[in-house]
Amino acid sequence: MAFLYPALKHVHELSIFASLLLLTIRFAMDFRNRQDWRQAKVLKVLPRVFDTLLLLSAVGLCVVLSSYPFQSPWVTEKLLGLVAYILLGVVALQRQRGKLMRVFALAGAYGWVLFNAKLAITKTPLVFS
Repeated sequence: MAFLYPALKHVHELSIFASLLLLTIRFAMDFRNRQDWRQAKVLKVLPRVFDTLLLLSAVGLCVVLSSYPFQSPWVTEKLLGLVAYILLGVVALQRQRGKLMRVFALAGAYGWVLFNAKLAITKTPLVFS
């Protein structure tokens, strides 16, 4: 199973980059009052494809590394960071929220991605140690 690690890691990193890029594009278009992006099928489908790839590659990496949420503290924190990223991304794209709230939500989503990157590199949890 260790031979799968490099491929899973690269798919995971690519899906993280694509997820962030698509979130940023959708946010920028929405922020500039370009509501037509919400009808673009590509911008509706691609984020779900890459988010699914992100989750599946994360599960694959957990299996290959034998590190699972609620067993390994750093993986538990990464899971919570992923949930926070998703929730803040949803808030950032909600039109009924104020612009300042949406900007802070986007910044928070980026912050959680950086937190998860730090966890992936160091494997040192901050909360569940």
